[in-house]
Amino acid sequence: MPVLDWLHALWLVTILAGALTVARLYRLGLHRVYRFFFWYLALRTLRSGVLLFLRSWPAAYGWAWVLTQPLVWVLYVLIVLELYSLAFKDFRGIYTVSRRLMAGALGLAVCISALSFLATRANPVERYPVILYYTLIERGIDLSLVVFLFILAGFLVWYPVPLSRNALAHTMVYCVFFLSDTAALLIRNVLGTQVNRSVNTGILAISSLCVLLWLFLFTREGETRKAALRHRVPPEEALRLIEQLRELNTSLSRSARH
Repeated sequence: MPVLDWLHALWLVTILAGALTVARLYRLGLHRVYRFFFWYLALRTLRSGVLLFLRSWPAAYGWAWVLTQPLVWVLYVLIVLELYSLAFKDFRGIYTVSRRLMAGALGLAVCISALSFLATRANPVERYPVILYYTLIERGIDLSLVVFLFILAGFLVWYPVPLSRNALAHTMVYCVFFLSDTAALLIRNVLGTQVNRSVNTGILAISSLCVLLWLFLFTREGETRKAALRHRVPPEEALRLIEQLRELNTSLSRSARH
């Protein structure tokens, strides 16, 4: 089957799986728990359907993409904040400081990305200049969020913090989902627009898999059952690590008030 046919088929699978996942989250009442993820997935699914329909009209397709992409960036940030909120639900001091650091890191990363403009110009020229500017912004946002996702993943691997099974599965799948999107952007930046079709096919395949995982992993029981990414930790070691977190949380809470 030609690459273009695979691209079209994967696009349809992603839209269908996204619509089913949105409906499932709403039916289970989980749209109230994972609010920003719910709205992101709803927007992404609707947007994918509209863009698929507009493929034969390049101008309309371009305007639809340009006008909706900033909403995607905002939801990227809100989803990562939501993941931090779930992980640090009992450690509000850590969450508050993390949120402030993330805001600063986003601004700094976008500035660094803008300063890399001269290096970017060495790559094949974009057909549409607006895509270059959007790429610079998205590169900065992705850089910051990747760092914070790695920190969150490392935290969950090291500390046996109990989360709902839904939250734990959602965090791990989203890390794969977002990191694959970021890797695709990097490949496009390095190799140029001639790899767009192959990269889009690969990213849609990973996206389809992730959305299907969300569809089947989110359950009503998964919201009440607790689990930790780091399991089989001796009880005394688990208590020591949690006590460390409590002490850190107390210190950061005091700092945040000042």
